[in-house]
Amino acid sequence: MAARTLILKAALPFVPSYGFTRRCLTDAAESLPTQISLSETAFAALFGQGEEAKRTLIQAWLDEGIERLKFSASQTDEMAPPSGAVVHAELKTLLTARLRYNEPVLQHLADAFATLAAGGPLLDLRPAVKHAGRIADEALHIAGDRSVGGRWYARRGAVALVYGAAELHQLTSPDTAVGFLARLLDETKEMERMADEVGEFGGFVEDGWTGIVRSRGVFP
Repeated sequence: MAARTLILKAALPFVPSYGFTRRCLTDAAESLPTQISLSETAFAALFGQGEEAKRTLIQAWLDEGIERLKFSASQTDEMAPPSGAVVHAELKTLLTARLRYNEPVLQHLADAFATLAAGGPLLDLRPAVKHAGRIADEALHIAGDRSVGGRWYARRGAVALVYGAAELHQLTSPDTAVGFLARLLDETKEMERMADEVGEFGGFVEDGWTGIVRSRGVFP
């Protein structure tokens, strides 16, 4: 395994204590059996300079969250097409597990989202869309959703926006986030109805990310 990958994986347990910082990466490198000592040049070559290194660590943490979804699924018969009720229940299990993954780093998460959205001179919400979309893709796949065509896009968009809304809720009210997610999913159990509400949820998520970035003083 390449040194970059080894250090990033080793850095994740340090994030709850130190946030998405350079210290996480340097402490992780020194914690490895080989005790890698990173010069400025080596650090920049592996992770980038300044905020880019922070974004690299955030992305590694997001990637780990996707991987962990695979171990959060219920044991089901993969040969039998799941019913709508089974898919819905599995989605709730998977998305709840993904919210739980946030909990140890919750105090650092708003700053992480602000960093992702501030990668250029203008506010960029594409990382928010990609983040929620990846979770929706993986959760629907694991849950056994077999939709195709336009219906697949509608379901993916709806699940992404429901999760995004729940995650934003978690930042301000962590104790009620799981219940909030469950209510959103239950109220939009029929995926066709969820597609009709994409605009409403989309506006909420966009406003939420914009508020996070501006509250961190990144953009006026």
